[in-house]
Amino acid sequence: MHNARLTRLTHKKLRRNYEILSGVMQAGVSEIPKDELLVYGFQIKSVTESELREDGTMIYGIYDIHYFEKPNRLIEVYRKSDVPSYW
Repeated sequence: MHNARLTRLTHKKLRRNYEILSGVMQAGVSEIPKDELLVYGFQIKSVTESELREDGTMIYGIYDIHYFEKPNRLIEVYRKSDVPSYW
């Protein structure tokens, strides 16, 4: 695949994921079922960053929006700037 096309496809996936998570937050929701995100077209592997916390939680980010999966398959969504400094 041509590099420019691959780059466009990657940006399209990231933009779509960002729009989905942004919409969740704009609706005033901080948790959403993982299956519901997938129905909206969310692509789990399209992220801009990931981090493994000391407690074993994997945090994923798409630009300034971060999320993680809870044991009950709920995804908690937040803006990175909203996280308290002790987190």
